[in-house]
Amino acid sequence: MLVTETPINHDVYLQNYTPTYQDGYGDYYYSINFLHAIDLKVYAGGASGDGSSTANTAANRPQGAERTEPPATGTYTVVKGDSLWKIAQKLLGAGAKYTLIYDANKDVIGSDPNKIYPGQVLTIPKV
Repeated sequence: MLVTETPINHDVYLQNYTPTYQDGYGDYYYSINFLHAIDLKVYAGGASGDGSSTANTAANRPQGAERTEPPATGTYTVVKGDSLWKIAQKLLGAGAKYTLIYDANKDVIGSDPNKIYPGQVLTIPKV
């Protein structure tokens, strides 16, 4: 996430997005929560990689640092009812990442990212 004209520039995951219609005048209020993405290193056998040994207990883990590993680069075959948004949400964890899929598949999709067809094989980039 980059907030212009501020020093905020962090890798984040979208944790929660909730639009709420209020006041009856077409007003929508949004609640957006992000989870700070932290690079994690995992060592086999409890070794920390620098010769010391530490137990990987809940007390040693940073709070709020739980995150799932994004899927590896691969392919996906489009099925009826798919959209790039739905594919990105399912495979990359956020629908807004559909542009990554589109950029990697412009030669397959063409100039309109809204026109994908069942049977198309798309390359899914690693995020």
